[in-house]
Amino acid sequence: LYPVRMETVSRAFAEYVIGPAKRFYKLPDHVSFEEAALLDTFSVCLHGIQLSGIKVNDKVAVIGAGPIGLGQVQLAKLYGADVIVTDVV
Repeated sequence: LYPVRMETVSRAFAEYVIGPAKRFYKLPDHVSFEEAALLDTFSVCLHGIQLSGIKVNDKVAVIGAGPIGLGQVQLAKLYGADVIVTDVV
């Protein structure tokens, strides 16, 4: 059996999903589906960057080059940091 959340909200790859209305947002017309697919990943990254208090010329190490790690690299560079990334592969 799946947890209740799986039965009511998480079916992200399905054509249709159901869940509480407060969990869904209508995409503005100018946001493509390709851009929308990255919203969750980049919102996690941006939240982390904002919590870090990163500044220009800070040194940043990102451990893990998956989607979130690569998002962190991009945002840290936009904030003006010197970035190094490491991964097991």
